[in-house]
Amino acid sequence: MRTLITVELREGKVFYQRVERLQEHADDRVSHNKYYGLVMLTDRLFMVDYESVNRNELTQTILFPCYKSHITRLSGLKMGVADNIERMPCAARVVYEYLGRSVDIRKALKLCGLYDPSDQRIEASLKSAIDNSVANHEWHLRGMAI
Repeated sequence: MRTLITVELREGKVFYQRVERLQEHADDRVSHNKYYGLVMLTDRLFMVDYESVNRNELTQTILFPCYKSHITRLSGLKMGVADNIERMPCAARVVYEYLGRSVDIRKALKLCGLYDPSDQRIEASLKSAIDNSVANHEWHLRGMAI
């Protein structure tokens, strides 16, 4: 899924808005979900947002920089609870790409939506960065001392 995020500094805090554009089939009506959130900056970016219409979805995204001087993409993990009847907790790898200070919002929104993993418009490096397939031996959680 490709979404659009705008970030702004207000009163010394960093806020963002995330918009999802969904249309599962060509003849379906397009629906939009809008999320509002706060960014906390440390050596990682911690982003927490909520869905603004139903207000029953809360997600957290953790992005980590590559420590290069010119950053155009940040990768990380998004965690939350699915906004459906099951309410199943889920996590996915994500990549955020900087589009610049001057963005054609209509054009950017038209690019948002669900993409088939085999879609040729998605770069191979991006596909591997967001690949969420996991081999059996890779399932693990890091322990934390309490």
